Amino acid sequence: MTSFGADRDGRVVADVPCRGRSSSSLAGSMDGDIDYTALSRAQLAEALTRIDKVRYPRNYENLVRELSARPPDSPQQRRQVTLLALIGRYTLSLVMLEVTFGVLLGEVRLFVFHGSFDHILGLYLLVRVLVIGAIALAVYVHLARHHHVSFPKAAAGVAVAVSLFSPFAGYFDPHVKTFRPLLVLVTTLLFNLLIAYLAGLLSGWRRSVATPANNRWSVP
Repeated sequence: MTSFGADRDGRVVADVPCRGRSSSSLAGSMDGDIDYTALSRAQLAEALTRIDKVRYPRNYENLVRELSARPPDSPQQRRQVTLLALIGRYTLSLVMLEVTFGVLLGEVRLFVFHGSFDHILGLYLLVRVLVIGAIALAVYVHLARHHHVSFPKAAAGVAVAVSLFSPFAGYFDPHVKTFRPLLVLVTTLLFNLLIAYLAGLLSGWRRSVATPANNRWSVP
């Protein structure tokens, strides 16, 4: 019976020989059957760091050949983005999107509901939380997808920065009857950390689906 283990990304990384078959014969029967053409250059480079070239020489040869055939990254792609630059960029994006949504919501309140949401306050708050949550999720998923190595620190930095901005936004909200800056800051921070955590899970799941479950890669 063959059993498999998995690393934290969900890839199958180990196999055990079954009934009279050696691990080398099992490895040889599977070596060379992976199509690397569908992977990006970054995924190929990651696979190269994981593959066991001694046990799977054909896969290794095919992987190196495919990686060599890809054009090198441009200088713009190779340029490393600092952590502070990432935090600033994504904080600005998230704040601008939320401000834009707030402006549109103000226009709806003015021209459709004649200046007040008081009669549908519960629905207004629910829609606002859902839309802002969706905006934040999209921003954090983009961050996780394009900067997954720096994502934990960058996402935490964005969450803190957005939270520091939130009391100023809450001060101008006409539906906030009692303004409590500390409560607004803590609530916004926890909300953003939760959304960032969900974005990290979604991004990790997407990478595990996009990259083949390769039981010919060695454990990192």
